[in-house]
Amino acid sequence: MNSVSMLNDVAGAGVAVESIRKSYGTVVTAVDDVSLKVKPGEFVSILGPSGSGKTTLLMMIAGFERPTSGRLIIGDQDMTYTRPEKRGLGMVFQRYALFPHMSVADNIAYPLKRRGVSRAEIRQRVEAALKLISLDGLGTRMPTALSGGQQQRVAVARALVSQPPVMLMDEPLSALDKKLRDQMQLEIMRLHRTVGVTIIYVTHDQEEALSLSDRIVVMNRGRIEQVGTPDELYDEPASAFVADFIGRTSFLAATCLAVEGSNARMRVNDATEVIVPVSRCRDIVVGARVRIAVRPEALKLAVVGSAQLSGTLEGSRFVGSSELAFVRIANGELLQVQTEPGVSRKLQAGSPVGIMFDASRVSVFREGA
Repeated sequence: MNSVSMLNDVAGAGVAVESIRKSYGTVVTAVDDVSLKVKPGEFVSILGPSGSGKTTLLMMIAGFERPTSGRLIIGDQDMTYTRPEKRGLGMVFQRYALFPHMSVADNIAYPLKRRGVSRAEIRQRVEAALKLISLDGLGTRMPTALSGGQQQRVAVARALVSQPPVMLMDEPLSALDKKLRDQMQLEIMRLHRTVGVTIIYVTHDQEEALSLSDRIVVMNRGRIEQVGTPDELYDEPASAFVADFIGRTSFLAATCLAVEGSNARMRVNDATEVIVPVSRCRDIVVGARVRIAVRPEALKLAVVGSAQLSGTLEGSRFVGSSELAFVRIANGELLQVQTEPGVSRKLQAGSPVGIMFDASRVSVFREGA
């Protein structure tokens, strides 16, 4: 039996969170009426800033926090009040939580020993897990002899060795440097593709969530702002918060002048009029103030006088295959404009520049929404 079949006898299970709420006393509500369905075998990230409720939600799924109200279904079982050890879930924490006095193999074997699994099966499963995480031959080493990335692989293997239907991961890569994080992201994607376990992954890192996930749940102040694929969240944000939190975004202040068929006419900066497809607008009202969210790739530098907007170049930053130019427009807003390498660097800081933008690629939100 190979390493994949040894650790993949149990199919991933679905998870349903139904109107879950978690309050601490009468003052703090950490999670407020959250509902979510995760399909079997799906990789779902819960993304949000500190204090958004994402870790509290994960801890309720794990059983370490008791909901104030609502239900939690794992597979076809109501596990709202089931003890953590009875849920059969795998868990990987931000800190590796490895036992320093145990070898790598013994760390991985620990949950199996607690369940009373036979020595022969433990040996087979540990060998399979080590092979799966590309650490075969290192079972006798102590955790302190491993790199941070290797230690996190061991933590993942320990979570997988019991064949959990669902694996919960709480900021597992945040303690690693960027290069190791990138490597571990590839490793986690490979493991998910190979084993097929359902993964619910908490992170505050938007790039991590966009890279890893089938779908992303964006949380803010205890509530879900939006659930969608990485493409949906990036291209069609449901709120100004999501637009701002996912990717690089600039905002333009504007007024909705009229809705004419499938288009809305906007006045930007109390001067320039632009036409935006109604399909790109959320809950707008004629005469109301709005915020136009625009990505750097939807903006381009242009000649002053022939452009929709004008401003002053404050500087630029090299970001690999392109550059970001930072332009301050008349009302004080700072726009990030994507340019070809070298274009913005040919201009001096303080130079007047024009800006054009593709109105079909913006998102418009009512001010204050």
